[in-house]
Amino acid sequence: MNLSQTVLGVAFDNPTVLASGIMGITATSWRLIAQNGAGGITTKSLWPVEHMGNKNPTIISTEHWTLNAVGVPDAGLEKATQEISAYNKDKPVPLIANVIGMEAKEFALVAAAIAPLKPDFFEVNLSTPTFLKLRGKLFAEDGKEAGSIIKAVKKEAGKFP
Repeated sequence: MNLSQTVLGVAFDNPTVLASGIMGITATSWRLIAQNGAGGITTKSLWPVEHMGNKNPTIISTEHWTLNAVGVPDAGLEKATQEISAYNKDKPVPLIANVIGMEAKEFALVAAAIAPLKPDFFEVNLSTPTFLKLRGKLFAEDGKEAGSIIKAVKKEAGKFP
């Protein structure tokens, strides 16, 4: 059965895409996920600088479910650019770069740093529950604020969807 999909000109072997935040930000883990059948990879949320996230313990599991509150940890742009560059050497499946920040200019800064690495798409994190802790509300709750973030990212992302 052919499950291939083309989305905005990007070909996926199948519609299964690793969601943001599931795996760490390493080219090795992304390749492993692709080898095991993912049609695409979404990075963890990429912050402009290192973001520590929440203190452990942050994950609780049973045989039926897992709940996490990791707080969107990330090593920052230097690590992200290294890993995306390494992944791109033999990119097995499309890569979606998830960007995050605390204001529009931070989101744009991340997009500007990642765009030269040619991700297939940008995903803009406007609704992580971590924003409730950090700023008291989600960006997605305010259309004007969310719109300014999307415009800032698109300006830096250029042709990439």
